Amino acid sequence: MNHLIRNSSLVVLSCLFATSVASAETITFDEMLPSNSNCCYLTTEYSDMGVTFVTTDDGSIWGGLSNGNPGTWFLEGTNGPAFLGFNGASFSTRLLFDSPVNGFGLDMAPSVGWYSTEDVFTLEGYLGGVLVDRVSAQPLPFGEWMNVVLVGEIDEVFMVSEGPSFPNTYGIDNLNWQLAGGSEVPDDPGPQDEPDVPEMMSVDIDVKPWHKRNVVNPMSRGMTRVAFFGSADFDVEAIDMKSMRMGPGTAKMKKRAWFHDLNRDGFPDLVSRFRTRDLGLALGEKELCMSGMTMDGQPFEGCDVVDTMPRVRNRQADRSHRRRR
Repeated sequence: MNHLIRNSSLVVLSCLFATSVASAETITFDEMLPSNSNCCYLTTEYSDMGVTFVTTDDGSIWGGLSNGNPGTWFLEGTNGPAFLGFNGASFSTRLLFDSPVNGFGLDMAPSVGWYSTEDVFTLEGYLGGVLVDRVSAQPLPFGEWMNVVLVGEIDEVFMVSEGPSFPNTYGIDNLNWQLAGGSEVPDDPGPQDEPDVPEMMSVDIDVKPWHKRNVVNPMSRGMTRVAFFGSADFDVEAIDMKSMRMGPGTAKMKKRAWFHDLNRDGFPDLVSRFRTRDLGLALGEKELCMSGMTMDGQPFEGCDVVDTMPRVRNRQADRSHRRRR
């Protein structure tokens, strides 16, 4: 069972409820067009439902795994593809209700960027600025959703990921609440079929094929070639080119990729190009990683060593070499 900390003994996870009742309001995030970018954080988009999102750097809608896996979250919403993703700076948001509500619930799942099992997802409820309920729960494995609930009358909700390895990326979905004055609590979703997320496949890549040293200048305005090696288990011709992301900057693959059996093993390999400055590498980094998906939804990733440190020329040795010539 997930580790759970509460300030009130009356509050429980919704999965422990024996019965379920309908909630008055539900947000699935499929009501809005996904931004698929950290550019467009929610504010008053759901004001007609009596709730405002307050955040400065996090919380935008993403399209989900079945819609091409934008951002390589490898998450699919619980009642539709879309979900609200957090991978900015604060990894938190605050919801303000126009009037008090009776209970609040949501689904939460960690993304591939959730690094530590010691970290927790925290949900807090306030009434008139006073903390009335708090839940801290360890997430399930990435891609699996859990339901977290606050009960009692509240007019403000705050959520955040926190712990020794903070920050962590995660998604939320299926926000639901009951208008104050009723006796209902957020509905129990009951047993649900979890999205069938394939296990990540590790593939072989070669940064700058045909070069013995993978020297990459992070400031270069040119292109960096990367080869993806095919095998009996990995058909490079089945790669979804639009899903490819390379380096900390999640650079997109440029056109004019081609297939060629580089290592002469009988399987075609893919030679691709990425804009070097888009890779997001910093001086001193020694590894360059990528991720992507095949057309049938199989996620894969691969890494290769790189040399990003500029070579320092020994001018005295150069002069001596020229004199000997």
